Amino acid sequence: MYVYNVSVQVPKSLTLKWTSYMLKGHMDAVLATTCFQSAQLSKLHHAQQQDDEYTTFIVQYSFNEMAQYERYQKQFAPALQADHQSHFGETCLAFRTVLEIIEHKKSR
Repeated sequence: MYVYNVSVQVPKSLTLKWTSYMLKGHMDAVLATTCFQSAQLSKLHHAQQQDDEYTTFIVQYSFNEMAQYERYQKQFAPALQADHQSHFGETCLAFRTVLEIIEHKKSR
């Protein structure tokens, strides 16, 4: 299992607009590509807030095989990222990574 992890710094003045955009369209559009099984949106809480002007959000999309992610990157990512860019321009800074889940344990 893998996770496509997108960390986004959003200006505090845009957090409501940005979260609405993500929850009411963008995340569904990514899932509609059928490259991912699930998605979740999280808000990063800092022990010591370094920047009072931005809030960091984490969007995670799970997938089973790297071929799914590669298909997403080739066929869908450019248009979806361009759509995000058309709504928010350079105001939101995104950092993308892929994580491989080595083991997932649950408490007893």
